[in-house]
Amino acid sequence: MSPRAREAFTRQPPTGVEKVKPVYKLPLEWEEYREWLIEYDKLLIMVGPNNRQLKRPVLVYHRRFPSRGDLDVLNYVLCSLASYMPSLIPYVLENSTVFKLAKHLRRHRSSSQSSLRLYIYYLRRFTEWMGQSPDQIVFRILDKEGVPRHREVKWIREQLEEYLGELMADGLSPKSISVGLAAVKTWLEVNGVEVGRIPKPKIYEKYRPRAFTPEEVQMLIDVADLRGKVIVSILATSGMRISTLASLKYKHVKRDLERGVTPIHIHVDAEATKGKYAEYDTFINREAAEYLKLYLEARRRGSPSKKIPPEEIGDESPLIRDARFKAPKPVTPVRIYRIIHNLCLKAGLIRRGAGRRYELCAHSLRKYFKTQMTAAGVPQNIIEYMMGHKTSTYLDVRSLGIEKLREIYVRSGISIKPKTRVSKLEVLKEIIRSLGLDPEKILVKEALEEPHRTELEGIDIEEKRLKVLRETLRRLLLEEAVETLRRSRNL
Repeated sequence: MSPRAREAFTRQPPTGVEKVKPVYKLPLEWEEYREWLIEYDKLLIMVGPNNRQLKRPVLVYHRRFPSRGDLDVLNYVLCSLASYMPSLIPYVLENSTVFKLAKHLRRHRSSSQSSLRLYIYYLRRFTEWMGQSPDQIVFRILDKEGVPRHREVKWIREQLEEYLGELMADGLSPKSISVGLAAVKTWLEVNGVEVGRIPKPKIYEKYRPRAFTPEEVQMLIDVADLRGKVIVSILATSGMRISTLASLKYKHVKRDLERGVTPIHIHVDAEATKGKYAEYDTFINREAAEYLKLYLEARRRGSPSKKIPPEEIGDESPLIRDARFKAPKPVTPVRIYRIIHNLCLKAGLIRRGAGRRYELCAHSLRKYFKTQMTAAGVPQNIIEYMMGHKTSTYLDVRSLGIEKLREIYVRSGISIKPKTRVSKLEVLKEIIRSLGLDPEKILVKEALEEPHRTELEGIDIEEKRLKVLRETLRRLLLEEAVETLRRSRNL
């Protein structure tokens, strides 16, 4: 940063009467924002990114950002922090070096709002421990020309190593310590300070959530209201992240839902994925589809208490809405996390005060999907694709096509409800298991080997699965008979 740029950004706020502009809508619009550039000295942030009113409005000095690009970064900061950590907004906007970190995350990393929150949280923790502002620390290290002083670089490196010891003494997990160190190092690097490699604790999972069992998922369903049933069933049978579910709209399920096709295909855009690396496809099963239909119908009727009026659901309507507001607004990832956490408490699966972390959480439903699909014999690369992971075989899986992936998904037999009666299919599966084979893996393998289909409509999937297992059983019995005959002849 040049001396002139530093002076412009760190200049003192104007003296005299200061004009404050309340902000009632996020993100800020460029045309409206341009009118504020000269007239107002401070911004009073009244709402979060979904225009939810803040309990404690945030007052910040109005730094002049005369370009659309800088306004985009400002919106990134406001939308990331306003609802969850509003007190950090002045910390970012009133320190030029921290705003530069936000700009780096927005333009050169994933633009993840959660990443910005984590980085700013750990950075403020470090600067408070240092007892100095972020700008004071960086400007101490750099000379007037913006070149790092060797002695000061050595000093900040020693401070970082001491800070690691403080984090370890606080009982943070190695992964949290690693994230905290990465936040501080990235902040220094984008401001021209390279500290080199700093040894850190060996990474391991100190708190590792496990997957739900089918019985535990059913317990969540039993104690949940209709919206809770939709959330649990979609997460359990699709493998998507809670942030992805929060971003879904009715248009993502409209085609299959209105045609009565199950499982319902959901195409997830790259913008809704963690890291925004690539789009992908997943599905929700018949159980989740039924809950979703009932939930949408209830929204169209409105609540019995008339608190929530009837809703006209269109393509852009949130798939899961926040029930705290009359106007339809999407539920937030944090809200989904809390809903699942409260369901776990209600079902007796966890208890309060059991430790710093819980072994069952929202992420455990994602793990449930993976374990169930793996047990059914679905190839790992297909499971990773349906979970939104970009692997080396991403393009190969994507090239299979939606209907091929749909059939593989159906053959996996993923479910959340216990079987209420023994069907013909289950009888055949038990007979095949008694002969030493896994029927689910047989069905998945057959789906993979079958020629590519472009359309599944009109095909009775249940009959097709019965046919495959009947043929497998005939083959096994024939092989057993031949082997018995061969042995009798040898005798």
